[in-house]
Amino acid sequence: MTIWWAIGIAVCIAAIAVAIRAAQNQSSPQAATTRPAPTEQSGGRTSNSDRPRGSPTPTPTIPAALGGNWSGQVTQNSSGTTVVVTVQMSLTPGTSSGTIHYSGTTTKFSCDDALSLVSDLASTLTMKQGTINGPCQPGQVTLIPGPGSTLLYSFKGEGAPPATGTLSKL
Repeated sequence: MTIWWAIGIAVCIAAIAVAIRAAQNQSSPQAATTRPAPTEQSGGRTSNSDRPRGSPTPTPTIPAALGGNWSGQVTQNSSGTTVVVTVQMSLTPGTSSGTIHYSGTTTKFSCDDALSLVSDLASTLTMKQGTINGPCQPGQVTLIPGPGSTLLYSFKGEGAPPATGTLSKL
């Protein structure tokens, strides 16, 4: 029985010593660690996790490699019918905006929308789509660089079925 008391007392003393040491390290100016320099991600951007806390997060911008004019066809399944849509998109490098034009190839419609960059994480652009002119729905466009000069396109709309396809740089 006395062995258990001795072990219990030793564990308590060790825990108190660790707590005191931790408290001293937190209040000691010598214990402050330095942050490594920000690491560069694709396109020369720094990741948000490498920025010192409290510094403002810059507005994401479209990388130069993804700027320019893009075109292609996307498909959208609506009520059991596959709709083919031609997409023409323009992204302005160094800004957070672009435009997109949709025209139906299996159904006759046309609309123009504005794109606003929400995030650029791991080379994936996530853009908010807002209707400027026509019957298109607002939603979210996701663009992922594909092989060659292509972008994998996906759309998730508010009141519209999802659409996917590949766009090529013009």
